[in-house]
Amino acid sequence: MAEVLALDFDGVIVDSIRETFTIAVRVFAAHNPSARLSGHPMAAAGRRRPELFPFTEDPTFCSFLDMVPLGNRAEDYAVILDAIEEGVAVADQSAYDKLYRQRDHGWLEEAHAQFYAGRARLREESFETWRLLQEPYEPLINLLRRHAGRMTLAVVTARDAESVDLLVEAWGLGDLFSPGLVFDKRYGINKTAHLRGLFEKLSVAPGDVTFVDDKLNHLQRVAPLGVRPVLAAWGYNTPREHRLAARAGIPVAHLDDAEALLFAG
Repeated sequence: MAEVLALDFDGVIVDSIRETFTIAVRVFAAHNPSARLSGHPMAAAGRRRPELFPFTEDPTFCSFLDMVPLGNRAEDYAVILDAIEEGVAVADQSAYDKLYRQRDHGWLEEAHAQFYAGRARLREESFETWRLLQEPYEPLINLLRRHAGRMTLAVVTARDAESVDLLVEAWGLGDLFSPGLVFDKRYGINKTAHLRGLFEKLSVAPGDVTFVDDKLNHLQRVAPLGVRPVLAAWGYNTPREHRLAARAGIPVAHLDDAEALLFAG
């Protein structure tokens, strides 16, 4: 059994896709006021009780959710919404990567910054609304509590540590996740950089780390480091990613078999 269990935050520890979509649509609408999506119900910052919106019944949300597994960072949400706005079909990773490369680099950086500014604004204006748009995966939390102390738990995330710490505190998870073991976007632009920071801080060999992420493309990039990659099937991925993971020899964990995969031995 590995010494360190490193967990992505969004899509592994927390279901935050409603929060992500809400912020992404607001940022997109502000930048593209004449776009069709600027009229989306979630585009209005003053909407009351956005957490009550029927997300899963919304075609735009469903299309967004289908493409999220193909992205990496916050600017990808702008690329995805661009594709939805333009009616561009994105079937796989190579098609998405081509679409991403066609975007202006300066705009991508701006979209990244605007997303995090939008997240901070929503959090500051209505913390309770922001919190209610997200929720931890309780079966995973229960599993981690059952095995507390068997492994060092770390968070490896593209999110900002401040948001992670606030949610951990709000949900009473401070006994599981230490603020000092959150390797966030400050460590670099990809999970490879985050994990290298973890190796250094914890003085641990890559082979002693199991890394759980819901993004197959992240796991494929970090696998050469020597960590044990595991795809969280309960997160933001689809059977498309499950098949590709199986071909790559990456275990796919479901909430009903994650215990055996993560804590065997």
